[in-house]
Amino acid sequence: MSAVAREPSRLDFDLLQEAFERTGVGLALLAPDGVFLKVNAAFCEMTAFSRAELEGHSFRRIVHPDEIARDEDYLAAVRGGAELSRTVEKRYVRRDGTEFWGRCSTTVARDASGERVFVVAAFFDITEAHRKDLTLRQTNSFLAAVVENSPVAIYTTDLEGRVNLWNPAAERIFGYKREQALGHLAPFIPPERREEARRLRERVLAGETLAGLELERRRADGSTIFINGSAAPLRDEADRVTGLLVACIDVSDARQTARELEQHLHFTRALLDAIPSPVYFKDREGRYRVYNRAWDELFGRGEDWKGRTVNEMFDERLAAEHNDRDRMLIERPASTTYEARVPTAEGEMRQLLYNKVSFVDRAGEVAGLIGVITDVTRYKETEHALEA
Repeated sequence: MSAVAREPSRLDFDLLQEAFERTGVGLALLAPDGVFLKVNAAFCEMTAFSRAELEGHSFRRIVHPDEIARDEDYLAAVRGGAELSRTVEKRYVRRDGTEFWGRCSTTVARDASGERVFVVAAFFDITEAHRKDLTLRQTNSFLAAVVENSPVAIYTTDLEGRVNLWNPAAERIFGYKREQALGHLAPFIPPERREEARRLRERVLAGETLAGLELERRRADGSTIFINGSAAPLRDEADRVTGLLVACIDVSDARQTARELEQHLHFTRALLDAIPSPVYFKDREGRYRVYNRAWDELFGRGEDWKGRTVNEMFDERLAAEHNDRDRMLIERPASTTYEARVPTAEGEMRQLLYNKVSFVDRAGEVAGLIGVITDVTRYKETEHALEA
């Protein structure tokens, strides 16, 4: 009976021995002083040490020097009677000197008599996971720095529209401090614009990305500003929309400048049209870009002459004469005056006096020429009559 009774224990031991050896997890049994008593094949493969190079030797052989101190503290506590379990992530050193990151879970065990103490350790190679985690942390740090230092106002909201990210540029543009914005519905949307904002938010939360939005908003001091922005949905790992991200710039000054420029252009246009003499501007390629009402009445026939040249207006000889005189004004700043007999839009021949000057841009480069025409037909006819 004693033989039969002992057989299951022998079988259990063999199974445990086989499981210890064949498992894919690195396993080791250590004495309280940190000496390896037994290691399995997976641990040897992980460290690139043979079993003989590990068993009977200190744990210091495989632990990075910077990590040894806390392991010493742990073993000292075990020797003092503490039965501690712990899991740590730290650096280890392979036989060839290369480093790897591992996760080590340890617990304290005793033999059947309850006297002898062992440390049972399970090791997992987490080098790749640690590399990805480090890359992710670096990426997040980079993105956080971009958001914090961006001149563009950037903020995010949850599904209900409560702000959960608010960068310094948003503080500057909208005038609300971070603590005034976080956790609140967007405070810069005036009441009359809330319905508009709600519709835009619904479109983004439905998965649409919006760009080129020009919107009226209100600063903390009550002043009105205009922003140009874009909005996109935020998604989690399962691709579910969890909120939205908005990036915008203040275009109030640009909008005012554009309005003033438009008014100035309108005034300039009206001023040109009020001049009784035909006036026009050609670019360096000889294409008409601007002309007034008097010029249109003389040559335009109500057609759009912008982008066209004298080659389409006059015959080859007359066009060449104008081009030759224009060329010297394009080559360098100069002016010229000459008379020419040319046909009008109605086909009537008129004697015209041309006054032309190079147009120089702010960079000091010739950008085209300006021409002013005076109809001297009647003057010439009177002159000829007096001579007769």
